[in-house]
Amino acid sequence: AARSNTTAAAAAAATRTKTTFEPNDRRTVPRPDHPYDCGVVFFYHIPSTGGASINQWFRKYQKPAMGNISYYQHWELAVRPKGFHADPKGCEAKFNAGMEKHIQNLGPKEWRIAHSHV
Repeated sequence: AARSNTTAAAAAAATRTKTTFEPNDRRTVPRPDHPYDCGVVFFYHIPSTGGASINQWFRKYQKPAMGNISYYQHWELAVRPKGFHADPKGCEAKFNAGMEKHIQNLGPKEWRIAHSHV
């Protein structure tokens, strides 16, 4: 009885309609694992959108076994217990200066990650 149930389930699965995609759907476009040889991944972290998980995922690429990709971040709390950040333009200037340094001399086969936080 168990064998006939398995056979019936397999037959039912085989007759189900397969999912089809539109011609321009990205899931159907063949592409290599890395379409570019080098670049900078800029992660703009918006609070309460799962960004901490993405940040953690990016950070694993800092390990030598995962490519030893350099990672840059600079952020400060914009809203503090006693009000807003005292110098938001200065904070942005620090981020920009660090980012400029981070992307200098990018090699032809090198990847770097930058994390900006609102």
